[in-house]
Amino acid sequence: MIPLPSIRVMPNGTWDLILDRAIEWRKVADKQDDPFLKFAIEYIAFNALCRAKYGYKKKDRDIIESLKKELPPSRIPKDKISKLKEIAPIVNVRNAYLDKDRHILHPEDLDDPSNVIEAVYWARNNLFHGDKQYSFEKDQKLVEIGYEILLDINDWLIEEITKEESES
Repeated sequence: MIPLPSIRVMPNGTWDLILDRAIEWRKVADKQDDPFLKFAIEYIAFNALCRAKYGYKKKDRDIIESLKKELPPSRIPKDKISKLKEIAPIVNVRNAYLDKDRHILHPEDLDDPSNVIEAVYWARNNLFHGDKQYSFEKDQKLVEIGYEILLDINDWLIEEITKEESES
């Protein structure tokens, strides 16, 4: 019989195993050559870390809104925002037929860090729901910079989670 790992419950009701798995996924993402795989795997780590910080029962939209309120703007470097602006406008293809204006981020919109988080989330939606195509250069650039931004956000999430854990 394989022994089960010991699981400590953290103050927010999640468990250390989530943090361990997210760190392992980040290592796997780092080893990938394909930018779409790098982004997808790092996003899986992001999702796990968000669940560890904000709770596993919350909806994705609620988690993204909480993150947008809490992430310090300085955690997303300006050079990465500039790279994102270079490929804007960024379109959330998923459900865009409902109201196209509400699903486009223009370069000037990306001065607001919450819109940068939204752009990464849209890249995830478009990729995971089949709307990004590997052959488009803009899509590749979007997931490349999205991956780099996720690295910064995930670093912050790990700091926050471990800080919360050490305070308990």
